Amino acid sequence: MECWAAGRRQVGTAHILAAWYLAHQDSPSYPTTNFNAFNIPDEATNERVNVQADHYEIVREIGCVEIVLLKNEKPKQKFPHTNMHLGRPALPLTGRERVVLVAGLGGPNMFSDQGGNEGILGKTAQFPYLISPYEALQHCALFNCSIGTLFDWQFDDFTPSALTSLCSQAVCKDAALVFINSDSGEQYLSPDGNEGDMKNLTAWDNGHTLIQTVASR
Repeated sequence: MECWAAGRRQVGTAHILAAWYLAHQDSPSYPTTNFNAFNIPDEATNERVNVQADHYEIVREIGCVEIVLLKNEKPKQKFPHTNMHLGRPALPLTGRERVVLVAGLGGPNMFSDQGGNEGILGKTAQFPYLISPYEALQHCALFNCSIGTLFDWQFDDFTPSALTSLCSQAVCKDAALVFINSDSGEQYLSPDGNEGDMKNLTAWDNGHTLIQTVASR
């Protein structure tokens, strides 16, 4: 067991109390605690106070810059939908392509304390809402329907037979967007046999094979 010197403990305590007094939390008029993360359904301890304000703007900005995009730079000689020989990669999209989305199916709050990897990652709290890649791409397809955008998807079925079908889909599409992830979680949770943080940088659920399979077509 680690031992802390008394002086270090006193300094830490002073820092905590300084912030407490600076925010006037000792005042009788200071709002009482109105949220209990350990029992969210409890109406007695959760008043559902909306503190979002314009947080959605910075959240979207952070979400955009943290996504890692691996783009196949090999020029696509022929785009099946437009039947054009552009001699360029499939990305970025122009709005006239046929696109297939390959991803996990799990929703934003599917797992208790976010202890899972099938689908949405990148959070520690409960999502009040989520604009998923599927919804964003579907919206773009609807918005660009007049110029020929088509959108297909496949979720959570990556068996050998499904991969064969998926490759057949990819051949007929101008671009394939494949989403994979790896979990970095809580020490007391063990999703897919990983206790706490991921053991290495390998993509989970055989994601590297999925990317190679789709990219080969």
